[in-house]
Amino acid sequence: FLQSVTSTTLKTSGTINFTNAATETIAGAITENASGDTTKMVVKNSADAAPAVLTVSGAVTVDSIEIGTATTGGSAKFDGNVISDITVLGGNETDENNLANLNDSNLTGSVQLSPLAGDATLAAAGTSAMTISGSVLAAAGGDSILDINNTATTTIDGTIGSSSVSLTSADIADGADLIFDSNYYVTATVLNGDGNADGTLKLDGGA
Repeated sequence: FLQSVTSTTLKTSGTINFTNAATETIAGAITENASGDTTKMVVKNSADAAPAVLTVSGAVTVDSIEIGTATTGGSAKFDGNVISDITVLGGNETDENNLANLNDSNLTGSVQLSPLAGDATLAAAGTSAMTISGSVLAAAGGDSILDINNTATTTIDGTIGSSSVSLTSADIADGADLIFDSNYYVTATVLNGDGNADGTLKLDGGA
């Protein structure tokens, strides 16, 4: 798909590609044609440039999601719940800062941030409490970023980073809460605030 799509449900039995040159929207859900299918969703830009955003308004249920490539930009905003593992690949140009943005969207799955010259970022946005059930891990090579802008509570059940590769940074916006239930490996954490509803970081279990 090269442009916006309006559909109740898009079904795939294999790989579904979204290759956008500008801001586009998929108005509807994306799901597997059958439960036994091996399915993948790929979001990437059609040219070497800073990423243009693809917004998916409905729920997404596939085996894996790949955003960006090692040579192109890619940015996806999810407004519905997602059941999948997500990989964000930073591009080989410094403006190919690629992004998965969960907007009031619960994620059942894990996230792999694999930066190169371009950053790889996972963002949590919106106004409703949300949960990421799996881990948020990083690969060495550039800046891997966790950006918490949701003004309610964002909970991550799995490990954030690992003992071998930490995330580069976590930025928690004014009024946002990040709760982590497992180990936390992040090189730099920024808690933003104005003295009122400041950003907070909370440990609930884990080490």
